[in-house]
Amino acid sequence: IEDLRVSLNMNIYPRGDRNDDDLLNVARTVELRLENGLGGAAQWAREAAQRVALPPVPAMPAAPPMPPAPAPAPRREAKTGGERRGKKRPRAANGTNGTFAEAVLASVTCPISQSLVVRPVIAEDGKCYERAHIERWLRQKKSSPLTNQRMGTRLADHTDGRNLVASAIENGLVDGNAAAAWHLASARLKLVGELPGGLDSAKEHLAAAAPSPECECAEGTSSDRDMLLEAFKLREQVKSFVARAGERGLGNEVVRLLTVDRPSGVVAAAGTPMTAWRGDLVPNQSVIRIIDNVDEFRRLCERRAPGADRFVDWVEDMEELAGEEFTVEGLDEDDRAYNIEAHFRVPFDACILVRV
Repeated sequence: IEDLRVSLNMNIYPRGDRNDDDLLNVARTVELRLENGLGGAAQWAREAAQRVALPPVPAMPAAPPMPPAPAPAPRREAKTGGERRGKKRPRAANGTNGTFAEAVLASVTCPISQSLVVRPVIAEDGKCYERAHIERWLRQKKSSPLTNQRMGTRLADHTDGRNLVASAIENGLVDGNAAAAWHLASARLKLVGELPGGLDSAKEHLAAAAPSPECECAEGTSSDRDMLLEAFKLREQVKSFVARAGERGLGNEVVRLLTVDRPSGVVAAAGTPMTAWRGDLVPNQSVIRIIDNVDEFRRLCERRAPGADRFVDWVEDMEELAGEEFTVEGLDEDDRAYNIEAHFRVPFDACILVRV
């Protein structure tokens, strides 16, 4: 039975050529193998007993009559989706459904972060990882985090894995804290362009990350969500203010005042970082401004920009670039980066366009 359980865990691992029918067929196959195996074992035991001529087992005394069964409890009404949110689906009495669901979720849980994958990839060891975590791992080591066997750096996007997580959350298989954390992480990646969908989709994820009455989300998750929602409100207020300033002929002056102030949230609201690569910038003419937040700037440089072949290298001297304006000296279309200051490259989504 244990071997079959391991086989089940291996066979339900999602691949590109599998679908829901495949998973159900695997579950039914295991059920039949269990029934056939146990039935064969019983038949073998009966035949063995006849061969050795075991004495018959004495008859057991008659059991006393069973007391009448208690009246069944009143049936509860089915809960709505909103009432179920934040709770795990109860495990079935025989444990089969629960084990199946747990195995499916385990297949889309990053072995490094132990969290549900948000931007999943398949590594060369055949396992599913969160892209940011496995990329950081492979920059330091050339082995599998699970087997410690030597492994290459090739990663393949695993869109089906993300869809599987979203479906599990929608059907109440994930507890409230994990679901809220997944939605918040999805919103953050969509805000910076690492997942498709844009600002509208990011706002939907923030709404879905609201803590439910049945569970208490982690304090950090709730405060991060509240701050991002507040940033959305500030963004709309600043856009409205800039528009009113433009009607009075003060648009450029107001934008300039807002984009030179810190913190970087004001910069992002008034002059947002580019969300798509622009190949129309003119060398020695176009001007860009690097975002103020040094930590965010470094993060963007240490991962591949959307559509890029490689990530931009980070050096400590680049800290001085944050918040400053530079004339574009060249365009690196393969890496989606702009060349500045003779030897620095910066990813496009870390730049605010000042002038084309």
